Amino acid sequence: MTSLLEQLKATLEETYDTVRGGASTVIEKAEDFGKISKMKFEIRQMSSNAEKKLTILGDAVLPHLIKNDVDALKDNPAIKLVVEEIQDLNKQIDDKQKDIDILVSETETVVKEKEKEKLDKRIDLLEKEIEARMNELTSLKGSKK
Repeated sequence: MTSLLEQLKATLEETYDTVRGGASTVIEKAEDFGKISKMKFEIRQMSSNAEKKLTILGDAVLPHLIKNDVDALKDNPAIKLVVEEIQDLNKQIDDKQKDIDILVSETETVVKEKEKEKLDKRIDLLEKEIEARMNELTSLKGSKK
């Protein structure tokens, strides 16, 4: 009877640990997905700004191209400024995407580590159960002699 109670207790503890661990993993994943979504939204905003700057650049460059006045393009400080702003936005977009990639990688690593911990706990429980059953069998075998 005590063996059954011990097994029941172990099963309940394992179930509780699994549910508790699963809940914390879900919360962490939700937080990470929230961060990632926010970063992707920021990337969309920066991309939109870059597209607007490209439109401004096109508006500034077109009259000079129509007149075939390429030298005026080189000396125009407004054009240089818009080009620098576009380059800066593209760099920010790349940096933000790298941050997203790092966060995704870290999240996957944490999930894999937690899954490994769960498996290790399960293996330990199974080993203890096997050892207990072996002891029971040994004591039964000894009592028959």
